[in-house]
Amino acid sequence: MYQLTTHDTAAYSLSGSLTIYEARDAHQALLAAVAEPAPGVWTLDIQALEELDSAGVQLLLALDKHLRQYSAELQLLQPGPELRDLLDLLRLQVLYRASPSV
Repeated sequence: MYQLTTHDTAAYSLSGSLTIYEARDAHQALLAAVAEPAPGVWTLDIQALEELDSAGVQLLLALDKHLRQYSAELQLLQPGPELRDLLDLLRLQVLYRASPSV
């Protein structure tokens, strides 16, 4: 089960699992949280994310695409080693490269 925590209007954290089993609910929650985002950088701390599968990755890409429609940018913060390996394998380093925590 995932948990989305809001820190401020453009900073969130995600913990638990983001797999096919949580994808639909997580998709609705994330898009509701950033329904009409202001331009700029929106951060998602994924340090406490324990499990991520291809459905979870697709959700992160959908969130990134949604933000870009509003001239905003998604920045993943603190991916753990396994998540970083998965993102690297999928060539999605751009989602976390600029993070000050990496």
